[in-house]
Amino acid sequence: MAQKEYEHCLKLRPHFAEAHCNLGVIHHLQGQLQQAIAAYQQAYSHAPNLKLVRDHLAMAYSDQATQIKEQGDTAAAIELYEQALAYSPRYVRAVYNLGVAHAEGGQHDKAIFMYNMAIALDPAFAEAYNNLAVIMREVGNLQAAVEACEAALHIRPSFPQCLNNLATIYTAQGRALEALHLLQAALLAWPAYAEAHNNLGVLQRDMGSIPEALVSYDKCLKLDVNNRNAGQNKLLALNYIHGGEEQMVCDAHTEWGRNFQQLFTPLSQLPPPNQDAADSTEPLIVGYISPDLFTHSVSYFAEAPLRHHHSSAVKHIVYNCSPRGDSKTEMLRGATEGAGGVWKDVAKLSEQDLAALVIAQTMLRHLCSACGCLFPHTKGFHLRLILQVLHVHCTSMSCLISCPCNSMTEPHGLHPPASLHTISCVHA
Repeated sequence: MAQKEYEHCLKLRPHFAEAHCNLGVIHHLQGQLQQAIAAYQQAYSHAPNLKLVRDHLAMAYSDQATQIKEQGDTAAAIELYEQALAYSPRYVRAVYNLGVAHAEGGQHDKAIFMYNMAIALDPAFAEAYNNLAVIMREVGNLQAAVEACEAALHIRPSFPQCLNNLATIYTAQGRALEALHLLQAALLAWPAYAEAHNNLGVLQRDMGSIPEALVSYDKCLKLDVNNRNAGQNKLLALNYIHGGEEQMVCDAHTEWGRNFQQLFTPLSQLPPPNQDAADSTEPLIVGYISPDLFTHSVSYFAEAPLRHHHSSAVKHIVYNCSPRGDSKTEMLRGATEGAGGVWKDVAKLSEQDLAALVIAQTMLRHLCSACGCLFPHTKGFHLRLILQVLHVHCTSMSCLISCPCNSMTEPHGLHPPASLHTISCVHA
């Protein structure tokens, strides 16, 4: 009824900006964003300085940006958030959402700027403080992360995501008892919080309470059956209290592998190896893949082969999955390239995309995984998942080699992984 009244009003007074705006509000409430934006634009054309119109345009463009971001087009979403802010620079929800988009795109500096701007516009914006804490933790500024969490919890004491995030920081700092209390508070506020159950399990495991950790992992998996962190953490915990050859442990690994395979569309297989090519004088291509190519124990074992391959006999390709490098990373890159190898930074690729990239190296016949000890990654980038994808889909790869420590915990050949130490921060 109201919509028809506004449409009738606009027939009589087509330049009535408020009527156009109110018609846009009706479309907006009905989820018709395109019609809403068209109506708001009509209002803006007649009254470009009317704050009400500019604010509604900002809200509509911000909502449209969020929809597009959820469909996977972060770049287009960023443009729309910026367009929203061009109409209403102080629209705090668009400022905050722009920060989220930049964070998801790995633009940490821009995300920090937008979160701080959102806090300046709304000092009681607990979600902005929480997300700022996550970014600060990712860039290694733990003190700033703690301060941001504390600010968020001062505003909202029972904020479960923030309680969980502060607990992960305290766990990393060795403040186990404080972390335990925070995780218990998070689960009291939100009993179905799957990731908090997983993080509680990690803490219990680190405190030596393996049976309790297994219970926490199972609670997480009951709430989120495909939770990668809890699934792999459970496999690791089983190896602490059971022999690797026990049927129960093997069954758990098999179940994990089957569940994992169901998550992916099969990749196309490589053609059978060309025997003529194999017998030729062309260099053998060997691939290395690891998330630990930084100052980490694994990188010391990796240095010698990366540095001493003879380019006339071997061409080696290094797939670096480390999300954050350091001076050791640059040294290993230099060693690889100095020996005639190729270095590829692939931390931002999904497991499926990385597997496809490796398979695209059609002459690659040997792939070495440097250790099963995984580096935490907020996007869930797990090395052993890559190997599982390759093992399932790339039957023509003649050799898949793990480091010696893996053979101590896995049966002969490649089986689902039993190793992960991951604590995940959660954005609001």
